[in-house]
Amino acid sequence: MKLLTLRTNVLSEHVEERLLFSVYTVGTEEQQATVRMEGFSAYQLIVTFSGKGRFRLLGQSKWDICNANQILYIPADIPHEYISEGYEPWNVGFISFSAEAEALRAWKLGDVPKLFIAQQTDRLFDLIEQIWCQSGANHDYWRSSELFLSFLSEIVKQRHKSSTDRQFQGTNTVAHAAARFLRDHVNRPETTITSLAEQLGYSRKQLTRLFLSTYHTTPLQYLKKQRLLGAARLLKAHPEWPVTEIARQVGMETVYFSRAFRLKFGVTPKEFREVPFEFKE
Repeated sequence: MKLLTLRTNVLSEHVEERLLFSVYTVGTEEQQATVRMEGFSAYQLIVTFSGKGRFRLLGQSKWDICNANQILYIPADIPHEYISEGYEPWNVGFISFSAEAEALRAWKLGDVPKLFIAQQTDRLFDLIEQIWCQSGANHDYWRSSELFLSFLSEIVKQRHKSSTDRQFQGTNTVAHAAARFLRDHVNRPETTITSLAEQLGYSRKQLTRLFLSTYHTTPLQYLKKQRLLGAARLLKAHPEWPVTEIARQVGMETVYFSRAFRLKFGVTPKEFREVPFEFKE
């Protein structure tokens, strides 16, 4: 393991109110026995590259073992201790940081120590080294925080590999994601169910089956409905717009739009502007 002697960004506290995360210390080392009677002032992430160690909160009898390819998260201001285990050196990389409470919750860190599995510690080392290069005397607050977010993203990615993600993507999850995309892109005529299915990693037939199970309609029918409902809202909100512009805004060709609108609402787009209508979600 390449040694990166501790670097600190001790002045980061002067800008941390502008950042969700700010790096305090970073480096790599052979971890020595450490007892922190009052805890550490910042949150810590410790990556074990080789060897292993033991960790516990002060006052507890049970030790947690930190093996190679694991990441230990220690919240700030919690009394704790750790020590190497066995004859092999406990080689680690570490980053300590300040964070806003909502940022910790968003990244599922919080106030309880945790152990994570790492799949590729080489990638984590690369990010630690990049953060280290942006720390110390030539500290770049913004760049080190940006790299730290990449470090957190890498941890999440390694904890939830794409191969296992698919196992937890239930019918509703995929269908809801597809429906959200369709609602957000009704204005794009090039939006197709086939291309959407491909981007979600499914065939058109598979996506249609999932959609039917959740919404009791096909994706194409859902998209058409959203376009027509969007057009109806625009007709009421912008009485000065011509029908051609309304059709363009919802990604439909004018002649087809007018015909489909009349089938849906029983009146033409122009007539719709004159009749009362209550929108229901």
